[in-house]
Amino acid sequence: MIECSVCGTVFNNDLPCPSCGKRVIAVELSTTVESTVSMVAHKPSPLAGEAIRSSVGSASTSTATATAVAHHPAAVAHEPHGGPNGEEVIRVGSVEYRATANDGVVVVHGYTGEPPQNETGVQQACDNFTGALQAQGEVWPRFVLHNVRGIDAISTRPTGEELKVQVTRPLPGESWRDAHSAGNFERHEPTVELVAHLSEALQRKFDKYTSPPPVQLDEIVILLDATLTPAHTLQAVRRLFDASCRTWAAALRFKQVWVVGPTASLTYRIV
Repeated sequence: MIECSVCGTVFNNDLPCPSCGKRVIAVELSTTVESTVSMVAHKPSPLAGEAIRSSVGSASTSTATATAVAHHPAAVAHEPHGGPNGEEVIRVGSVEYRATANDGVVVVHGYTGEPPQNETGVQQACDNFTGALQAQGEVWPRFVLHNVRGIDAISTRPTGEELKVQVTRPLPGESWRDAHSAGNFERHEPTVELVAHLSEALQRKFDKYTSPPPVQLDEIVILLDATLTPAHTLQAVRRLFDASCRTWAAALRFKQVWVVGPTASLTYRIV
């Protein structure tokens, strides 16, 4: 199924949209199945987050939006310049939910439903990550879930070579609980705040796995699971993280760090 990123029509035929004639630039099918989500209060980072917030002014007044309800099979449309002002647009839709993200400095993002629980979504995040690696010519078998300190899943090649990942959501657990208490949430934040979400998630993992018993950080790939928060995958977020946090994040010594979006094509490496 394909959902038009302009009028919302869902159809089976080839592009363009039969209703409005819009040719969607990129469409993928996400086969994720997991619980619904809500949204969030924000706890400042003791390290990178505050520095990022203070380093970015009001360079733009454009608006970004991100909304989601559930995480079931969905069509994902990505238009790099699909907004009314040429901004990047991401639309995710199914019978059960919608998620959208429009590039800009001011972000309006809202979520409705139950927040994910514990390790919910780890397999889907790993599958999207595997797809992103394959698109770059790097082939790994499907990840197998593990319950080991610092490791959520492992992919093992026939040669015995292993790729170990730790999956974490950019938004802290207390934020999901706050949203759950209200049933739904909408928040207005600058793009810099979304970058802070990413940096603070990394800081939490670094603090946790450098405390006894320590974990070998350079053997672990961190997957920041943004499958339910497409605003974290916007190009503006990528650029700002690269400019303000990449050097700091590399110093944490993780093997790699990726942001995993709702599809493999919206999954990208940041360290």
